[in-house]
Amino acid sequence: MHTALYARRLAVETLNGANPSPRFIDGPSSLRKQFPDRRTPNCTIIPLLNMPNNSDTIQSLGKVLVVGGCGFLGSHIVSFIVNRHPQTQVAVLDLRTSSNRNASPTVSYHDGDITDAAAMKALFSQVKPDAVIHTASPHFDLKPEIHEKVNVGGTKTLLKAAQEAGVKAFVYTSSASVILDHETELINADERWPLVTGDAQPEYYTTTKVSIQQHCCVFFADLLLRHTQRQPFSKPTAAPKTTLPF
Repeated sequence: MHTALYARRLAVETLNGANPSPRFIDGPSSLRKQFPDRRTPNCTIIPLLNMPNNSDTIQSLGKVLVVGGCGFLGSHIVSFIVNRHPQTQVAVLDLRTSSNRNASPTVSYHDGDITDAAAMKALFSQVKPDAVIHTASPHFDLKPEIHEKVNVGGTKTLLKAAQEAGVKAFVYTSSASVILDHETELINADERWPLVTGDAQPEYYTTTKVSIQQHCCVFFADLLLRHTQRQPFSKPTAAPKTTLPF
């Protein structure tokens, strides 16, 4: 069974009887007019998938690997899954797993470096996750080479390990800073807002977040296209059991 999980509610629409297909958005026209000097996301993907309406009552999401699960965001995601989907087997990966630990017996902890390809391959083989939620990122004020190594290189390593392990869903968490220009107040901002890049982007941390976000978009777009060419979507006759194989 293939399942797709996405971090943002915007990223999933519920269709009734329609054929799912990828939709590409490069920012609302009003935003492009408002920010003419800013590049827009060239491949923000909003997969249109048939999703159950009772997602809040699902007891188990299978096996979920939360990368960076001892950090602020990651630990809250772990707590949310434990509370909302109590039968889910949660594995937490972090450089050091000594803080923000969840006491639930359904949560396991694994120390590891996402830039270590061999270690990630071994971990994925051990955990066998159905889904990966990637929240790991170095502190913004560290050296540029660390941001490049972790945000870009580490995420690519995770994507490769996930694909090779047969992971069914991969959630990448970006940053609000990719659309923050320090002049425009962000109100109800979402993935459709223009990215702040190039000379307009003063933070190298955010530059790497933009870079890998776009890489993920291209990566998943390629998977979508290859999947639809190999196995076209059709109207489901019952509750769908498959979506996009990662």
